[in-house]
This record gives sequence, C-alpha cells and structure tokens, in this order.
Amino acid sequence: MIKESGLNPAKMTNQWPTLENGVEVWLASRHLRSLVLEIHDPSRRHGDDLVGRFDFTINYGYYPDADGELWLDPDTVYYTVRKAGAFPSLCDYRIVADNEPGRPDVAGWSTTSLRSTAGFTRHEVGTAAAASVPGSPTTPGQDHDQRQ
Repeated sequence: MIKESGLNPAKMTNQWPTLENGVEVWLASRHLRSLVLEIHDPSRRHGDDLVGRFDFTINYGYYPDADGELWLDPDTVYYTVRKAGAFPSLCDYRIVADNEPGRPDVAGWSTTSLRSTAGFTRHEVGTAAAASVPGSPTTPGQDHDQRQ
C-alpha cells in the first residue's frame, strides 16, 4: 500500500516490529478502534499539510470464531489506493492508532492528535479491516497513538 501510493516503504519496514507490537497488544485488549495512515507534505505548515488519509476501522464482530488476528481485504485496499493515485515523493507519512480510553501503553508509541481533514471528502469503501478477537466492541473513545 505504501509503495503503491508513491511513498518510501523503508520507513514502515524500519518501524514494523513496533507497529506490529502495538496492533497485537491493542487487538488483544480490544482497545484498537482503527489504524490511520496520514500522508502529509513536510514543506507545508503543520495543520495545513495533510494530503491524504486512509482509515482502517477495526470490526471486532466480523469473525465470530476469533483467533486474535487482524485481517485486511487486499482487493479493497488495492482498489482504494489505486483510486487515490500516487502522492508526490516528497511526502511523508505516519501510522496512527485510534484507541479506546484506558488502552495499555506500548513501547515506541506516544499520544498524538490526528491532522485536520478540513476540505477533504470522506469516501467509504466497505469493510477492509477486521479483527478476530472474541466479544463485542466497546464505546468509542478519543485516544490516538502514533509510532514514535
């Protein structure tokens, strides 16, 4: 997805163990609401630098026979990325975890706020991410975590 968007995959490769650990911990504790890929232009003023965003909302009820894993529909992700097109190579990105309040801390992650989406239009593409963790979802919160 990163490479298809015209972004440098080395950043994600270097952060993969920390990203995976955070997702694993927050799926198991059922605090993970969504993962957000924010693409921004570092040459623009912070707050006006967002150029693209992909939200992957976690659906805990998708698989009733839970085995504790995250599932992504590659066809939906591929279609969405292709439709958005490539971003300029000067763009940077970050992965943000949208968590329920009270989530456990995970080494390498810190709290943050999502960039403004003012002027953006939201498009739904259907279920692209699901978690196979037993139980039903909890009430949404406002905690956001980013890979440091």
